[in-house]
Amino acid sequence: ALVVDFAMPGPDGVELVKAVRRRLPALPVLMVSGVATAADQSRAWEAGVDAYLDKSDLRQGLLVSTLASLLALRNGSSLEVRP
Repeated sequence: ALVVDFAMPGPDGVELVKAVRRRLPALPVLMVSGVATAADQSRAWEAGVDAYLDKSDLRQGLLVSTLASLLALRNGSSLEVRP
């Protein structure tokens, strides 16, 4: 899985996600951000992120459970993960 921040030096996280999707379309991608607007979030979804978390909502358990769920979905199974 790839965890990418929206705000990065150089190209932003959305541009990275687009590049990753071209080369590794099955790789689970989680984007996090503390500054993105609703329009930025829309760009992230359109680029192909599998999950989007606001940094203000991040807890270790939420991050771990989101990543585990993404990996399970990509592997074709369902998984219930509790933080």
